[in-house]
Amino acid sequence: MIEYILGPKDFGEKVAANPELVLVEFKTSWSGSSQIFTAILESLQPSYKNQVQFYELDIEQNPSLALYYGIYHLPTTLIFKEGEIIDYIEGLYPKAIIAERIQKSIDSKLSSKQHLAEDELQMDNNTSNNLS
Repeated sequence: MIEYILGPKDFGEKVAANPELVLVEFKTSWSGSSQIFTAILESLQPSYKNQVQFYELDIEQNPSLALYYGIYHLPTTLIFKEGEIIDYIEGLYPKAIIAERIQKSIDSKLSSKQHLAEDELQMDNNTSNNLS
């Protein structure tokens, strides 16, 4: 089951201050599309257990967050990395498309870490060469 974000403070702790990949579905309880999208996300969640944290946010209970992120259509899902939006999914899509977008975000995160490691190695090599 996907955990709810209860308000702005909770959002800050679970999303904005989180260094991991976080997926947040902005929804309402009465939207049929949101209910379908939630079911898709719940079916995908186990596949990404240690890679992505999944959350739901009811925009009727948190209108300020919906307004801040420009949520005008439901469902809308934002994927965050280190508190920054890296992908935006607006509307209802097939499970395969959603899985592809999640995987792309994971690959982007891994790629960033790989580039950082390569940059550090290059800096170490340059420092060693300059000291010789």
